[in-house]
Amino acid sequence: MAAASALTLFVVTFAGLEGFCFVIPLVDFEVRRHAMFVRAEKNVNERNLFGELMKKESKTLLERVALAEKDMIRGETELK
Repeated sequence: MAAASALTLFVVTFAGLEGFCFVIPLVDFEVRRHAMFVRAEKNVNERNLFGELMKKESKTLLERVALAEKDMIRGETELK
C-alpha cells in the first residue's frame, strides 16, 4: 500500500513538474509575442505620422511651385 501511494505521489509530482516546465516557455512566448506586437504597432503609427507629414509638405511645395510658375510667367523673378 505504501509503495502504491509513493508511486502515485511520484507520478503526480512528475506530471506537475513537467506541466510546469511547459507552462513557463508558453508564458514567455506570449510575453515576447505581445512585445513584438507592441513594437510593430508603434512602427506602423510612426510610419503613418511620417506619411501624413510628407503629404502636408508636398502639398505646401506644390502650392509654392504653382505660385512661382505664375510669377515667372508674369516676368517676376523673386519667389515669395
